[in-house]
Amino acid sequence: MPAIKSGSEKSKEIKIRRRQVRRLWLRKVSIEEIAEQLNVSEKTVDRDLSLVRSESHQRLQKDVELQGNIQLVVEEHLMALDELMREMWVNYHKQGSPRTKVSILKILKDTYVDKLETLQSLGLVPSSKIEVELLQSQVDQNPNLERMNSDFNAFIKHKYQDPIN
Repeated sequence: MPAIKSGSEKSKEIKIRRRQVRRLWLRKVSIEEIAEQLNVSEKTVDRDLSLVRSESHQRLQKDVELQGNIQLVVEEHLMALDELMREMWVNYHKQGSPRTKVSILKILKDTYVDKLETLQSLGLVPSSKIEVELLQSQVDQNPNLERMNSDFNAFIKHKYQDPIN
């Protein structure tokens, strides 16, 4: 006579079985074969697959929501840095004292560095010499990329060289 299992033991067995069902299903094993290998009914395998798919869908939704939240935070951070840089340029042009202008330029430099590091951490801007060389070789091989690169450089120069105008 088999021993009676506690609720937690039974729950653990079900989790293990569902992982096995998922693993076998991903290997393209049929429901019939999975049921046979795990000594359960096809109905049980089908139910497990439904739950596994539902859990995967929920995880994916959470990931999408998290990415959206991260994107929003990054956009707000970059907008705040842009606003700070605009204000610093306004103050730079208003100030007459060389000492004050130097202080403003130091703050601007730190802000540019912060923005660059943020963009690099997101993979939007290359962070190593090798990455830059790889991108440059891609640009060199594709005339459209070269034109896009020059357009981008003109945009950056216009936006950040003198953002007051």
